Amino acid sequence: MAIKARRRIELSEHFTMRKLLAFAAPTVFMMIFTSIYVIVDGVFVANFVSEPAFAGLNLSYPYIMILTSSGYMMGAGGAAIVGKTLGQGDKEVANKYFTSIVIATIIMAFCLGVIGYFTMEPVTRLLAMASADDPNIEEVISSGVQYGKIMCFGLPFWAMQSLWHPFFVTAEKPHLGFLFTLAAGVMNIIGDAALVAGFRLGIAGAAIATDLAEFVGGVIPLIYFASKKNDSRLHFAKTKPYFRVLGYAMGNGSSELLSNIASSVVSMAVNIQLLRYVGPIGVSAYGAFAYISFVFISAFLGFSAGVAPLYSFNFGARNKAELANLFRLSVKIIATGAVLMTGLAYALSYPFSMIFFSNAPETMEIALRCFYITSVIYLICGFSIFSGSMFTALNNGIVSAIISFARTLVFQLGSVMLFPTFMGSDGIWASVVFAEIGCAIMVTIFIFQQSKKYGYLEKPKSE
Repeated sequence: MAIKARRRIELSEHFTMRKLLAFAAPTVFMMIFTSIYVIVDGVFVANFVSEPAFAGLNLSYPYIMILTSSGYMMGAGGAAIVGKTLGQGDKEVANKYFTSIVIATIIMAFCLGVIGYFTMEPVTRLLAMASADDPNIEEVISSGVQYGKIMCFGLPFWAMQSLWHPFFVTAEKPHLGFLFTLAAGVMNIIGDAALVAGFRLGIAGAAIATDLAEFVGGVIPLIYFASKKNDSRLHFAKTKPYFRVLGYAMGNGSSELLSNIASSVVSMAVNIQLLRYVGPIGVSAYGAFAYISFVFISAFLGFSAGVAPLYSFNFGARNKAELANLFRLSVKIIATGAVLMTGLAYALSYPFSMIFFSNAPETMEIALRCFYITSVIYLICGFSIFSGSMFTALNNGIVSAIISFARTLVFQLGSVMLFPTFMGSDGIWASVVFAEIGCAIMVTIFIFQQSKKYGYLEKPKSE
């Protein structure tokens, strides 16, 4: 997205399409690049270890994502309240809130890492029960447990990297956030190449490489915000446990927490159904789709996270005219991106599958079937993702949480358990599409129902 601004764009400005794209672009790139370097583990394991090891990685990965959800929750919910406080003109209090949120996230993530380490094996074995008779299932389980336990050591760093994404935007330093993410991604790629392809450490090497990458992405920003050379809107300050603010951040960011947990639960349910109807190769095929889908959806997530501080700031400043302007521009950008990404998803289904399964034709056939049925979701899901993020930014965590909950645990989980009974494995893929359609209808109702309160459907006073 080659858009250059002559000066730093500030939260308080009136936005045009060009300015909005320039403001959100670093976060979009940051999220896309994060998703790409997460995929690197899968690519190296699939090509340099074994297909059962790749299936094991995908079996344990949803549980790992549940454990890291605290970072997404505190980042989204915390950035909203900090951005609102900045919009009200109280920078000193905003920085105290920011510091308190960071400390709480570190403590929370450390505790979850310990819990994850000791529960990784029983959870992974429980998920694999549907295919207990498969001859490769023990290799799948052992690989998943090994990967997951090592990842738990780096879980606090992973949660911190997730926390920084929205705060770098709030600090008006999105480009710096992208650079830290880029450094982490390069570390992961180099680590996988050295440890998995070079030293042949197997799936353990992939997990170690990711931990090293998360250390770069999680700890270096911590040093930046503590530095006296930090010239951003946010910096660490002498603080105390603001329990009310922390509770509010958790509540307001609960939609992001629920979204990550629910998505992981759905992934677990999909894996169980695939083990029941297809076997471990079905888990591998779905893993490839999930990785590639992560890249496409990350574009929507990145844009939504990138513009969220603008909504929080203007909500705090009671500037309904600019909220309406931002909403109109956001919908246009999302609609355009949806059409482009859907076309790309269908056009690139075959080469995407080849990346993982060039030597496994049966698994590749299943993966292609999955891509062809589900790629239509990119026409729909962007608006739901953006709407949930917008309501979080507007400090309406309840509506945002309802959207996240219904999208996954109601529509998707329900259909993934029901559809395969009369559609077979195709019902698993169809459930993803059904969930997005149902959620889009619900989101549209919320948008109109909440419009009077926030004014984002009012006609902008200026272009």
